[in-house]
Amino acid sequence: MNVKAAAFAQAEEYETPDPWGAEPEPLKQDAAPAEPYPMVALGPLERAVRAIIDMTRVPPALAAQSVLAAASLAAQAHADVETLDGAKPLSLFLLTVAESGERKSAADRRAMVAVRDREAALRDAYEHERRQYDRALTVWHAERKAIEKQIEKDPKDPATRADLEALRPEPEPPLLPNLIAGDPTLEGLQRLFAEGSPSLGLFSDEGGQFLGGYSMSADHRSKTISGLCRFWDGTPTDRTRAKDGARVLVGKRLAQHLMLQPVIATDLFADEIARGQGYLARCLLSQPESTMGTRFHREPAPESAAALTEHNAALGSLLRRDPPLREGKRNELDLPTLRLHQGARDLLIGYADATERAMGADGDLRPICAFAAKSAEQAARMAGVLSLYADPDATEINAEMMGRATELAQYYLGEALRLIDAATVDKELKDADALWQWLKGFWPGWAVGPTDIAQNGPRCSRTTKATKRLMRVLQEHGYVREIEGGAKINGRRARTAWEIHGRRQ
Repeated sequence: MNVKAAAFAQAEEYETPDPWGAEPEPLKQDAAPAEPYPMVALGPLERAVRAIIDMTRVPPALAAQSVLAAASLAAQAHADVETLDGAKPLSLFLLTVAESGERKSAADRRAMVAVRDREAALRDAYEHERRQYDRALTVWHAERKAIEKQIEKDPKDPATRADLEALRPEPEPPLLPNLIAGDPTLEGLQRLFAEGSPSLGLFSDEGGQFLGGYSMSADHRSKTISGLCRFWDGTPTDRTRAKDGARVLVGKRLAQHLMLQPVIATDLFADEIARGQGYLARCLLSQPESTMGTRFHREPAPESAAALTEHNAALGSLLRRDPPLREGKRNELDLPTLRLHQGARDLLIGYADATERAMGADGDLRPICAFAAKSAEQAARMAGVLSLYADPDATEINAEMMGRATELAQYYLGEALRLIDAATVDKELKDADALWQWLKGFWPGWAVGPTDIAQNGPRCSRTTKATKRLMRVLQEHGYVREIEGGAKINGRRARTAWEIHGRRQ
């Protein structure tokens, strides 16, 4: 039966209840305000962050995310860090949420000058090395072909066989010069690791292109998220290609900084796969309060330029330093471990225990226990990044750096608690609003049952369970009310039915 036609033959044997009274409440939630970013805890990174804020007027957290991500990319190729659960990478995964117009690109560009400069230098060297490789490969093929021709003429000639065995190995192509992958597929990222630097960054000031693209489509999301989690963990990753078969990528490090607009972030934070596979729990989240409307022009302080020059010199020094490689390999890292000074270890244990208590049944961190369970490791990683940035020759982490890192980790736990809770509620309210728009625009009757909605309603309500959940939200906001005892709708008795606000029998 046609939905619109059927809706007019509904709800017999129902007595119109009392008038509705108050108008429905808006289907939206005012987000809790963000906590101030703990700038002093950044230690050696603080001056660079304040310089970027001075030059761009971006929110402090936005500048901090960009600088911390750049430092992680530079540091991860030189050491792992001791944690309470063994040695782990210095790689950080950061997600920054900000509206268009928040000057994300301006902040990130300043934080990443040294990275871009290093990548440009690697490209110049690659072009020269590629020309040399092409010539060497041509010569090698010619030598091999000449020997093979001699073998065809006299297969039993021992001298020719000896020439083939003595032929030098086929020349290896130069490593790809990329340090940054902006919008890759998982397979593209694996190729960069196989044929290029063992230390890469997945960085983009338009992270929605990656999260909304091929890699994160419904068919590939689980595989991509699983691959990213393995890179964060620093565990070997399988790579299978038709051309060269299966290979295992070992000794690789990946840092990440994706900047997202709120509409994309809300969907990601509420995504069951991203949360269920632990990807989000590996990320340091931040959605700072906007500074738009307050960014009136003034000239930056002279010391800001000097601070950024020092920052990029420190990054450049780490980026140019040769990373420790596995013997006989040209792009597999073999990293030493930054040890925890006893004072740092004691601080980390105290932080881990306090976090564990807060994950209890009635604890504040129970709703984000996946984030909380990784917070002590995140603190150790950040302490390692700060330590190597301050001193590239550092071999241990002191108590001061660990104290700073645990303060940063607490901030990120607060942001995760605020944003994940808000995203879950926002997603439910968005779905409830979609259902209300359908009821208002496509269902002309004055009452409706769950079967009508599940069969004909919007995608978010295509199961009876989802329908009842969303109708409960609409009822709480005054858009519908349940009919006691049900009603007869479209000639069929519905034990559960709702009256729609603004409609008459």
